[in-house]
Amino acid sequence: MTPLTPAAADQHRDLAGYWAGLSAGELRAPWCSGCCRFTWPPRPACLHCGAADLGWERLPETGRIFTWTVVHYTSLEDFRALTPYVVALIDVPEAEVRLVGHVRADPAAVDFGTWLTWRVDSGGGGVPAVFWIPSPEERSDG
Repeated sequence: MTPLTPAAADQHRDLAGYWAGLSAGELRAPWCSGCCRFTWPPRPACLHCGAADLGWERLPETGRIFTWTVVHYTSLEDFRALTPYVVALIDVPEAEVRLVGHVRADPAAVDFGTWLTWRVDSGGGGVPAVFWIPSPEERSDG
């Protein structure tokens, strides 16, 4: 199986805006101008109203852990040195989406509802990658 790279992803119209966002240091998702909502995962039409007029907008920087798992073993060479690491389903309430993400935190410090902030770095081999870290600010909402 060939890994997906930004060059290959740019050729898939549903993912091009995601990779362009990461290259600009932003986590972006499709935004529907018809119903004014984010839709995830990317697709040719809005999940909510079916409109095809989608653009890409920056997501809010914070989300909270809905659920997670700790990876202790991986066959992925680029991730072996990171074990154990956290993979979480992250609720971004301001955007009404949930994303799967790599959380850079001590697995013992992760819990349901932990607030996170996304960051983008160059990733392995210069390919931009998004990751999440515990948010420095405490939030009291839900």
